[in-house]
Amino acid sequence: MTEHGYITLSRKLVAGADPWWAGGEPFDCRSAWIDVLFMAQWDSGRRFPAGVSVVLARGEFVGSVRFLADRWRWSVKRARGWLEQAERYERIRALRRAHEGAHAPTVYLVVNYAQYQRAGTQKGTQKGTRRAHEGHTKGHTKGTRRGTRTDRLSRCELCAIPTRGHTEGHTEGHTKGHTKGTQKGTKKMKEELNKRTTTADAAAFALAWGAYPARPNNSKAKALRAWTARIREGVDPAAILAGVEAYAAYVARQQTAPEFVKQAATFFGPDRHWETSYLRPPTPVQVYDEVTGEMTPEFARAVGRA
Repeated sequence: MTEHGYITLSRKLVAGADPWWAGGEPFDCRSAWIDVLFMAQWDSGRRFPAGVSVVLARGEFVGSVRFLADRWRWSVKRARGWLEQAERYERIRALRRAHEGAHAPTVYLVVNYAQYQRAGTQKGTQKGTRRAHEGHTKGHTKGTRRGTRTDRLSRCELCAIPTRGHTEGHTEGHTKGHTKGTQKGTKKMKEELNKRTTTADAAAFALAWGAYPARPNNSKAKALRAWTARIREGVDPAAILAGVEAYAAYVARQQTAPEFVKQAATFFGPDRHWETSYLRPPTPVQVYDEVTGEMTPEFARAVGRA
């Protein structure tokens, strides 16, 4: 059994088309994890779970504890425990509520989703390997013909065909053919990667740009260049989008003037501003009551003396 590479699983597996998957038995932890990978969005866009509009980035999915418990035929307690364990193992991350309301489902992110969904890269690699093999075969045949015409007195050490000249032709033809085939395969793989970047990741940038706080003279072109550079470095677009949403909430909470909002190109730049914590700072606890001079109940609870 190989430890590397990928296999392809059809989404029809979880759509009721497979009798084993839809057999009615409760899921185990492994099948629940596979189901989460199926539920995660492979591209960014607007989705409508339960008729509610939700904007999801690549690798995100929506699910409440009760919904997942019903889907996996578990108890609510078991489903909640599985989600907590998956977060501890850094497989998923709870990001935000899907919409307003006390019973709104949660938006989760599959951590390192690109490791599980890289069909474009795999396809390009397979094509590159096939082209390299074709180049090898053509080079071998060309070298064989060239050597045979040159000299029929000696034998090639590589494949025992009579001729000394064949050895030189074989080596030259093989090398050129193999190099040409490999270059074509590599070029095709890069084209597939660029195509993936300019589709799903471009849609994610549009979402991030729409959520970014308003600022005068905020260059969209420079922001896109910085965004693209981070994606090519392997940064998950969903992580940047989550940072944009957190920063927008921070700007609104602090009532920051537009001219003091960070440039989007800076925010998406190599300093990775989206990773900064923009959570609301904790409210300070008063130690002593100003009137009585005694320790306040809040501080007593904080230090364990209540």
